[in-house]
Amino acid sequence: RVTDEQWWTLWAFPGILVGALIAIGIILSPRHADDAALHRRRLAFLWSGVGVGVLSLCAPIATIAQGGLLTAHMSQHVLLGALAPVLVLLGIKPASRGTRTRRPIRALLLHPVVAFSIWLGSTIIWLVPDVHHQVLVTPALWVLQQVAVFVAGIVLWAPITDRIVDPPPWFRTGPKCVYMVLVFFTGVAIANVF
Repeated sequence: RVTDEQWWTLWAFPGILVGALIAIGIILSPRHADDAALHRRRLAFLWSGVGVGVLSLCAPIATIAQGGLLTAHMSQHVLLGALAPVLVLLGIKPASRGTRTRRPIRALLLHPVVAFSIWLGSTIIWLVPDVHHQVLVTPALWVLQQVAVFVAGIVLWAPITDRIVDPPPWFRTGPKCVYMVLVFFTGVAIANVF
């Protein structure tokens, strides 16, 4: 169990994560846009995502979550693994058509079935009681978990937002709705099991 006093002595770990989120914001920040309003909107999404990530790692919720309160820990995961990734992805340009063939590894990882599987595996592994307990008592493992949750969120949401690589031709509005319903009910089922 990490107390408030110990949490601040571990500041290097959240600092690294915060620095990484800010670097993501700077690297992905749109440089040029044909439409100034679109540029401002993308910047707002991107920096909102970075802000949500920072909030989930540094606000009192982080201390409470590390203290073992499961609802705080899960709230932190929702912020870092669902909301922040969506906002960051909406802050970057949609993938142009043809990136699927030019970037086959990314296309494979971000295929909706593979992306869902990566998210599901990551979620289940980090919630196994023995692993979850180790996360609460091992700062380095906590950092690894937060990174994994954010990356799994990016992978999960990339096919929905059409970012990084273009989705398969069949993955349009109807299949995207089915995908999101599946994510929601899978999340509820996992929450009820754990």
